[in-house]
Amino acid sequence: MRLAFVMLLLFPIHPLWGQETETAPQAENIENLAISGTHARLRGLDTMTGSTQDFDIEVGGPASRFGRLSIDVSACRYFAENPATQSYAFITVKEMSKSLPIFSAWMIAASPALSAMDHPRYDIWLINCRTETDLNTEI
Repeated sequence: MRLAFVMLLLFPIHPLWGQETETAPQAENIENLAISGTHARLRGLDTMTGSTQDFDIEVGGPASRFGRLSIDVSACRYFAENPATQSYAFITVKEMSKSLPIFSAWMIAASPALSAMDHPRYDIWLINCRTETDLNTEI
């Protein structure tokens, strides 16, 4: 008797057992909601001089240079409702004197510290993604 009571406490009878349950509707694929940008706007900080620089890098285009770093962007996507914070880009950063990248990962504009580049002198983070039409406008 005690065993049956303990079993009922540990494994309560679920009221929906044996009944057909509704499944949640499938979430839309997030990649279908994101818009591909043609350029990524990045901000670089030289911690030695304290100077910052904003620059646009073409997605899939030639690498840009910031100090001793070479920066390449292979994908940049954003959501239309808030492109300023809901942008993410795949960025590869190499130091000019080295062949292996010091950073190669997705960077998210709203959370740059989530996937941060670790360099003793330079910091780089994503501001937003842009298209050809809004390159000359501030977002």
